[in-house]
Amino acid sequence: MSHRQSGRPQEDPCPIDLEQVQGDLEAARRQVESAHAEVQAARAEVERSRAEQETLRAALEQARKEQEAIRADLEEAVKKHEKLEADLEATRQLAAQNWEQFLRARADLDNYRRRMEREVERLVERGRQELLLRFLEVADNFQRALMPQASVDPDGLRRGLELISRQLDNLLRQEGVEPIEAVGAPFDPRLHEAVAVWECDEVDRETVTDEIQKGYLYRGELLRPARVRVGRPPAGR
Repeated sequence: MSHRQSGRPQEDPCPIDLEQVQGDLEAARRQVESAHAEVQAARAEVERSRAEQETLRAALEQARKEQEAIRADLEEAVKKHEKLEADLEATRQLAAQNWEQFLRARADLDNYRRRMEREVERLVERGRQELLLRFLEVADNFQRALMPQASVDPDGLRRGLELISRQLDNLLRQEGVEPIEAVGAPFDPRLHEAVAVWECDEVDRETVTDEIQKGYLYRGELLRPARVRVGRPPAGR
């Protein structure tokens, strides 16, 4: 059965609320923008996390390298320490050897010194004996000069005493003893000991005029000063 259309427009059974739709669309858009912003923030966080991981990875790599360097330095230090220990042990052994050599050398030196002391004493004693033997020859000549038969010949006694004096002078010279020439020499307090001083017209400075006791030098050094009388020019001259 057919129906005839009416002249009034038909009403939509489900009317659309445009404002509601626009509001929903705007809310959806804001949600999309918010989600997009959250995605961007998440992406930035991921990038930041990745950068931090890279930084951490670089720090770990640097720490690993430093650890390797420290390990290498430690191994080098251990090697140096072991070498120092070996050198120290070698030095201790060398010091012990040197100390033993020193003790032996000191013992040898002590023995050598004692031998030299004994040798010097022997040489000194031998020299003393030889000197005494030469003086005994002079003493023998004195005894011959004092024999009774020598007193009857005064000239012979004088010649004998002069011979003894020359013999004694030669003996002293052989031993390095030289007489100091004093009479007529300028007074020298280093060589002469003045026992008297008198005014003398014959001198123009202090001069030895008499020798009381002869002085001697031993190998150029003063052995005994000559005891002398000294003449000096008169005052005011």
